[in-house]
Amino acid sequence: MTSRIPFFWGVNRMACYVGRAILIGMVCTTPWFFGGVQAGFQVALYGAVVVALACWLVKQWTEPVRPFWFPWAAVPLVAALAWGGLQLAPISSQAHQRLSPMAAELRHPGEGELPGSASAARNQLSVYPASTRRDLALLILAVAVFALGTSLFRSPASRILLCALVAVNGAAFTFFALIQRLTWDGLIYGTVPLTYGGGPFGAFVNRNNAAGFLNLSFAAGVGWTLWAVGRSGWWSAHETRLAERGDGFTSRREGGHERDRPWGLPENVPFQPTAFNQSRGFDRFRDMIGQLDGVILIAGAATGLIVAGVLCSLSRGAFTALAGGILLTAVAWGALQRRTPRFWGGLALAVAAWFVVSWIGMRSEVTDRLATLLDEERLVSDGRIPNWSDGLLASAAFWPTGSGLGTYRFVYRLFQQEPNRSWFYHAENQYLEALVDAGVVGVFLLGTAILAVGWAALSVLRKNAGGTEWSFGIAALLALATQAIHAGFDFGLYLPANMMLFALFCGILVGAAEASRRPWHPGWLNRGGRRVVGSLPAVVLLVLAWGAGVETRGVAVWEEAERQTRWVGHPEPMAMTRLDQAIQAVQGAVALRPDDAEARYRLAQLWIHRYRVKAWEEARRLPPSFRGEGENDLEEEPLLWHATSLTALHAVAHQLADYERHADLMQLREDPVVQESLVPAMEHLRRAREACALLPRVHVRLAELSFLDGFQQEGQALHQARRLAPADPTLFFQTGVLEYQAGRWEQAYDDWQRSLELGPTHLADLLSMAGDRISYWDMAKRVLPDQPELLVRLARQPNPTVVSRRHRTIVRDADSNA
Repeated sequence: MTSRIPFFWGVNRMACYVGRAILIGMVCTTPWFFGGVQAGFQVALYGAVVVALACWLVKQWTEPVRPFWFPWAAVPLVAALAWGGLQLAPISSQAHQRLSPMAAELRHPGEGELPGSASAARNQLSVYPASTRRDLALLILAVAVFALGTSLFRSPASRILLCALVAVNGAAFTFFALIQRLTWDGLIYGTVPLTYGGGPFGAFVNRNNAAGFLNLSFAAGVGWTLWAVGRSGWWSAHETRLAERGDGFTSRREGGHERDRPWGLPENVPFQPTAFNQSRGFDRFRDMIGQLDGVILIAGAATGLIVAGVLCSLSRGAFTALAGGILLTAVAWGALQRRTPRFWGGLALAVAAWFVVSWIGMRSEVTDRLATLLDEERLVSDGRIPNWSDGLLASAAFWPTGSGLGTYRFVYRLFQQEPNRSWFYHAENQYLEALVDAGVVGVFLLGTAILAVGWAALSVLRKNAGGTEWSFGIAALLALATQAIHAGFDFGLYLPANMMLFALFCGILVGAAEASRRPWHPGWLNRGGRRVVGSLPAVVLLVLAWGAGVETRGVAVWEEAERQTRWVGHPEPMAMTRLDQAIQAVQGAVALRPDDAEARYRLAQLWIHRYRVKAWEEARRLPPSFRGEGENDLEEEPLLWHATSLTALHAVAHQLADYERHADLMQLREDPVVQESLVPAMEHLRRAREACALLPRVHVRLAELSFLDGFQQEGQALHQARRLAPADPTLFFQTGVLEYQAGRWEQAYDDWQRSLELGPTHLADLLSMAGDRISYWDMAKRVLPDQPELLVRLARQPNPTVVSRRHRTIVRDADSNA
């Protein structure tokens, strides 16, 4: 029996070491892989978490049976997972209507479900279940890392080691980011282009997210530096001198209790609290310099470099969060210790950081950027404040249960009041996004989690007046404060790099606070029962992490297929072989995620493109007299290609219907090319609409293909598209073209007028119609908004016979913007 104990003890220690190494490796490597935003990399993260959870299970079963304890701070996290699951659970139509009337209305827009629609049998609180599953998987990753932190980092040494490694990693990241910024050539790592734009810093596409990661690294650096200073004996020597002189610290508790003894004061040195006397600044400075060693210098230099990185990122929200976090942490610590907080260390770090900023030549950029914090016009022009206004309107519509995790980017556009070229994937305010996505329940759980972790931090600081536990408590409280403030201006915690590091800090902090609590020890549980109960969280999280990894693998397949098919919609034909390969790639993603509306829409676009290539090839084989009005070969090819657009096909179908040429219309529907490509496209568009009813382009495409089923639901589809994007001038221009071709001229005029009210994007296209298909009178009275400069531009239009040829561009432009 005695021989087995060392064996189990060795296995237990090895499981702890392996689990810690995995977690430290995850939080240190993820920032270098673009913050972990790519689903393919996240699959590896889930695999690592599964292994770490297995190490936790081994640890549970190879250590002595301990009383079971469950941290109260984990309760809101567990409730958040349950709430996300409830948003995906099928419910009855009556319950759906009662709990989320707006979601029910969007899923069932009224009379007319699309033919073959199965959405009536699918009632879920989330308006886009596939996106909710995606965000729920990320939440599972965060909760798993939190739970692992509570169990695997119980030793003070492991916590300081984590702080040291995170701080060194943050300093290295800052150094790389500064070098890349000074030699910027438009490519991250010199090889990766910014496909969708952005303001990068380091390996992050978004500089605000990078600065949020650096704030977490700064907190780790502060904890490491405080530990190093305490380890050097500076505090002990300094407090001893203060006690001998009788100045420096004040006991504000009546009677001067012994627990007010300063950190590090030896027991053999009497401590007599006296009235506060200012200590001599030169003596303090001399004491500090005399106790400096290599560890303090390295820790301080790394922390100062990280502060310089936050400044050079030019992220106003991150700088505000850093300053506010330092202030809140200092005030909290001062309140607990009943003393006035000192900022000498922070001042030294600020001076060092400013020296680095000046040395690399970014002082003017940093000062100019920080000056915009007080510029109201700049704050409004960056789009955040108008977007928050739209988000608040959305929250009012979905406040009871939320629209579903990960659905903000689709929901806020329902209430968009002003046109904006940017599509906000997140609200740039995590509290607002939680209110929209998860309703009042989500905001309550988020606030409860923040308060619970904050209470744990104060508990650790209250019970530890100094030493390793105190150093990590300061670091964790600083991390919590900076992230809680930064969450009001950014969405950094949605990135795995920031999310995992923050969750790990919080988990370790909660574990440290709970270690001193009296654990729950029910008498009816025997040793085996206590071991099983203690292992249940690890088992449940392991199963959830495995399922989240499988879900993320499907997302990774779709992301790869999406990268391979970014050319879809380009105004040019291409080889049929390449097109078929792209269709197969997206079909593989759809097979793994059949309710992914975006993948379905991309697949429909590919089938539409396939139809156009086939039709274009057939048109090229026709005699020149049948090809159109091209005056030469250079003009003919573009006209042939644009004649294959769905907008042009929609016009032809309506012309046949208007002239009651039913046989020709039937022949158009049964054309082999149409049946081969456009029928599958319409089926995928219907499936996309069933999966998520908030994609306006899906409804526009369904209206264009409505001739396949006798123009059923065409008007409803266009109405729904207008409702889903009330501030999109391009969409209103497209719906106006389709309404005009369908003979609903009054609605077309209204759509075009709304398009011009939102912006002059399509003013030239509409003015070119004047005198050709639209009279000057109708253009002036029904289309143009009440703006004198537009009437002047209409009056200057040339003779209608000259512009008639230009009208062919309307179909082309409408198609290229689809």
